[in-house]
Amino acid sequence: MGRAIKRGEDICAEYIITSILLGNNSRLMESISIILAKNKINYDLLIFLSQKYGVSEKLLGLLKAFIKLKRVREANDAIKILTNINVRGIAVDEEMIKEKMELYHAY
Repeated sequence: MGRAIKRGEDICAEYIITSILLGNNSRLMESISIILAKNKINYDLLIFLSQKYGVSEKLLGLLKAFIKLKRVREANDAIKILTNINVRGIAVDEEMIKEKMELYHAY
């Protein structure tokens, strides 16, 4: 995303999620719900980054599936914001996300 990362340097979850959304690896996409569940997320930053890098549709689809499994008020607010700015979410495999979240005890 434009900057080299040094070994041992902390990276915020929002950058990791955005990087995953930029790629086309479905296994990594499934991990986003686990990252969301197990970390304190700044959803405003996540929305900003998704808009900046053009991955808001992917983010909205994943957030909609995530919120069905784990009720997080901030995630619900993020869904409302993305919907209000006319983002259309993509379809995601909710069953696979549920399986991964169960596997990693994320809900």
